[in-house]
Amino acid sequence: MGLPYLPPEDILSQNTNIRSNLAQGRPTWCVRSGLAQSLIYKRTNANSAILEVGCGAGALASELIEKGYKKIALVDIDDYLMEDVRQKVDIKLLDVCFNPLPFNDNTLDSVLAFAIVEHLENPYFFAREVSRILKKGGVFFFSVPNIFSLRAKLGFMFRGDIKGYSETNNHITLFTKAVFNKVFCKHFVISEIYFDQGYISLLGKKIRFPKMNFFGKWFGAKVLYVLEKK
Repeated sequence: MGLPYLPPEDILSQNTNIRSNLAQGRPTWCVRSGLAQSLIYKRTNANSAILEVGCGAGALASELIEKGYKKIALVDIDDYLMEDVRQKVDIKLLDVCFNPLPFNDNTLDSVLAFAIVEHLENPYFFAREVSRILKKGGVFFFSVPNIFSLRAKLGFMFRGDIKGYSETNNHITLFTKAVFNKVFCKHFVISEIYFDQGYISLLGKKIRFPKMNFFGKWFGAKVLYVLEKK
């Protein structure tokens, strides 16, 4: 989003600035590339009950509605929706770090949280809530920075920081492999993993690798997980 870290109370007071930032920015990489949409279409259908968390301006929700999806619900900490999207779907406002998601147990087919989890102060509570509201076999799609790339590992080794987590951005949550397994794998099975296109910088230019997970794992900056509820 290009914003500094803000605690929840400051986020609510910065609605205008955040809305402007969202309007000027681009959708996250997996939505921009169409990867997120292709996975959603593969694992759900027009009658699936879907929740998007951290919907921002609502670009993805609008696209799903145009595709014929009828049961789209939105949750965000504040309302940043484009006006035309607001007319098509309801949004519930709450801080998902500390408030239960407003859905009954085992009722949803899918939850989407693209470029959201890294911003959360309490991702563990959120993960449990996602598990609670999903049906058995329901799918949780989410993306986070790839902290396992060579660039991230070298950055941590030499600077004590990880690429994607700086003092000037709003990313505060990351998971080592062991922590990821403890948080998610009690209730979910890892179904699929995808990475953005990896690259190296050479003489001031980005040299991109083929769009293959092998290269993305080691050189990509982002990762998308598809988890299926047990």
